[in-house]
Amino acid sequence: MADFDVEGFRERERRQGIPRLYNGWLHVASSAGLMGALVVWGLSQLHAVQILEWGLLALVALLGNAAVFFIHRDLLHRRRRFAQFAYYRHSEVHHMFFTDVHIVCTSMRDLHAVLFPLWVVALVLGLVNLPGWFLLDRFVSSNAAWLLLAGSAGYFSSYEIVHSISHLRDDHPLLWFPPFRYMRDHHRLHHAHDRMHTENFNIVYPLADWLAGTLVSKSRSLRAPMDTASKTSPIP
Repeated sequence: MADFDVEGFRERERRQGIPRLYNGWLHVASSAGLMGALVVWGLSQLHAVQILEWGLLALVALLGNAAVFFIHRDLLHRRRRFAQFAYYRHSEVHHMFFTDVHIVCTSMRDLHAVLFPLWVVALVLGLVNLPGWFLLDRFVSSNAAWLLLAGSAGYFSSYEIVHSISHLRDDHPLLWFPPFRYMRDHHRLHHAHDRMHTENFNIVYPLADWLAGTLVSKSRSLRAPMDTASKTSPIP
């Protein structure tokens, strides 16, 4: 992959892979609107929440971290007959569009290669919440069901936020915040073509990577060069 023409791939993908009418700002607004509405809706239904019920949010964060790890590692980076499209969009588009050297979005249209399509957001949250809400409401409490809805939408939002921040230019003000900087470095190392299938699969925080032994840090790597677009990206 050393001779891979990233810029050539990006130009072809911008011409052929990104719909002509695609608008990055609209994509951000629609995804944020959907997930934000679910969070607000879930929290607005709570009544006299018990301490143990609030603990469900921590459980959602832990399960979300594990789910991202396994889905990322086992579906997005390993060919599965039933998930060919997911593998293609992630390993053969996202990882060809962004490498450890070319990690930065240079325009809002490049978000097409970063953010999940709205139908994927709705599908994933539906698959999590429909059965989960029913079971929790029936066997635990109504509050637990609504906290699952709010928590899962909130965690999905945090994934999209941290992932997008990880593709900002190196001097962006958001990267002054140490956790964002750490996860940006963590994700950048994952985008090296020689380690993308084996290391650093988490996005929001690297607990599952640490437990599974797939965590590699910047200090252990000799490869994390400055993106040539880092100082010129027009994304605010």
